[in-house]
Amino acid sequence: NIDDSAARSPKSPLLPKSLRKLAESSNKFLPALTAMRDGVAGDSERDALEQAIENAQTVIEAAGKLPPPDEKK
Repeated sequence: NIDDSAARSPKSPLLPKSLRKLAESSNKFLPALTAMRDGVAGDSERDALEQAIENAQTVIEAAGKLPPPDEKK
């Protein structure tokens, strides 16, 4: 996972690229996850959904703190 890779090789150029890809996917999932809030029945399901939403938001925020990607041709 990204956390493990960051701990082993924090200067890897693949980490920002991976985080950007993960944030892109998180941006796609977040509206669907948020829309599911009203349909959740149990407390455990609601907790899991809220955790998923929080994780997606954390990824998006972290990617926003990255410097601009290098433009390589």
